[in-house]
Amino acid sequence: MRGLGRPEHRMLSNYLGAPVADQTGLEGSYEYHYHVRWVPSSSPGAPVDRAVLAKPLEEQLGLHIEARPVTVEMINVVCVKLP
Repeated sequence: MRGLGRPEHRMLSNYLGAPVADQTGLEGSYEYHYHVRWVPSSSPGAPVDRAVLAKPLEEQLGLHIEARPVTVEMINVVCVKLP
């Protein structure tokens, strides 16, 4: 299972406010386009409603997003000190 290594995973993770794991089994690079329209939240930085992204991804690309517990690799930086 791949974690957040690909740009689309990072983008979806940022919008949804949760890690995104690729369980499609697809490999290689693909060119794709999809369109999403939504009204930004009145709270800057608030996660986007999952349904706003899920519907166009499923209808346009055939990708299904579901919330469920999965194991993903994460890095937890506790402290950074300058030399």
